[in-house]
Parts: sequence; structure tokens; C-alpha cells
Amino acid sequence: MHVSILNYKDYREFLRTWIETYPAGRKGLKKALALACACQPAYLTRILKKDAHLSLEQAYACGPFLKLSSDEVDFFILLIQFDRAATAPLKRFFLEKMNRMLTDQLTLEKKLQSKKHIRLSEQEQYYRSWYVAVIHVMVTIPQFRTADALAHYLNLPLREIQSVLDFLQSCRLIEKKDHQYLPKKVRLHLGSSSPLIQRNHMNWRIKTLEALQNLRASEDKTLHYSSVFTASEQDLLNLKQMIVDLLQRTEKTIDVSPAHLVHCLHIDFFPI
Repeated sequence: MHVSILNYKDYREFLRTWIETYPAGRKGLKKALALACACQPAYLTRILKKDAHLSLEQAYACGPFLKLSSDEVDFFILLIQFDRAATAPLKRFFLEKMNRMLTDQLTLEKKLQSKKHIRLSEQEQYYRSWYVAVIHVMVTIPQFRTADALAHYLNLPLREIQSVLDFLQSCRLIEKKDHQYLPKKVRLHLGSSSPLIQRNHMNWRIKTLEALQNLRASEDKTLHYSSVFTASEQDLLNLKQMIVDLLQRTEKTIDVSPAHLVHCLHIDFFPI
């Protein structure tokens, strides 16, 4: 189980959870963690019981042992500074710094870095309809590397399929070889500041409505979930971070998964 420090407002609670969920078991773990922190095991026990504090130097030193990234070490140190602050204004200062850092971490275009940039005019063409992106990813599946196969599966005119393939080839997103269209190792991510983001989201929400209309009770390849709820501001931040973490893991799985089937995934999380 991966324990993200970004989900915590108490560094001791993070450390306790990290110890309790350590994959290789807890035997000798506190001693090893104390060694990484350059302190005695008895002192670490006092820290976990809130009878003492980690110093900033100790927090920095144990970052590699906890497998924290550079940003996570920064957040770890902020948690300690927040906990050690003796006045309300200083606590507010560190809390605001942590919240700004969380906001930066939750920006998807920082998490899901685009591997290919295309011109705005090409983006307008790429995101004009749902099926342009679908054709782009479907050529990763061997049986869909011809215009005829794509037209039959998507139930679209052959002329339109060919037009999209020609466009993708002109953008160097795919290439043609021996009468087949082959994928290049590029993936696109449209940033939240793009003027085309609303159109792209709308395209896929329309496809979702079509999928719901055609949904069969026995269908086991689809998943649709909707919910409205109330929660605290902190828990909402935690939930958003969990969703971003899920998207990161999804990206990693997709990157190495064999191309057999094409699916759509989109997630909405917004205030009413």
C-alpha cells in the first residue's frame, strides 16, 4: 500500500501509517527508521507519541528511507514546521504554504506531462470530434491499422476515416508503412488552460450519454458511477489527491499494457 504524505496534516500520523502498512513487515523497522533519522529508537518512540519533535535536519535525512520525492520532502518539512509553530499566525503561514503546494501538485498537466505538442490549428482539428482521438489510439491495435477496419468498427464513412488518418499522418502522430497505419510513441494531454478543453470534455460526455442509452443489464465491460455528497474542505482536498494518484497509476498501466481493446475514461469532481 502506497502512503502519500500529501494526504496528511500531521507528520506523526503519516509516520505511524507508513510503519503500520510497510510491505515487508514491521520487524526492525522503527530501528531502521531511527537510524535514518540519526536518532535513538527510544527518541523516535517519543516522537510518535507526540512527546518530542523531529528536527528539520532529521526530517531531511530520513527522506530517502521513506522514499519521498523532492516535493514530498518539502511537504514533510512543512508539516513539521506547522506542528512546531508556537503562534496562530505562524501556523496559518505554514498551512497556506502547504495548501499552495497541494494545489500545484493537483494540477494535472504537471502530473501527466504531454509527450508531443502540436500547433493550435492542429489541435482544433484533433479535438473537433471524439473519433479523431479514437482513431489515433486504435491504430495501436494490429487489426485496426487500415481505413476499412476502422470504418467498419466505428460505423463511420470510409472517406471520413481516411481524412482523419491523413491528418494524423501529417501531424506525425502516426505513420504509414506497407498499406498499414502504425502508431508513434506519443500521447497528447490537453491542458486545463486550453481554449479547446471544454469542447474535448463535451465530446466525451456526449459519448457517455450514448453509452448509457445502449447500456445492457448484463454488460460487464462498462462502469458508470454518479454521486453527490458533502465533506469537509480538507477531505475534499484529500479526495482530489486520491483521484490524481489514481490517474497517475492509470497512466503507468496504460503505458505498458498490450493494445487489445479501446476504452474511454473520464472523471468529474466539482462543487455544486
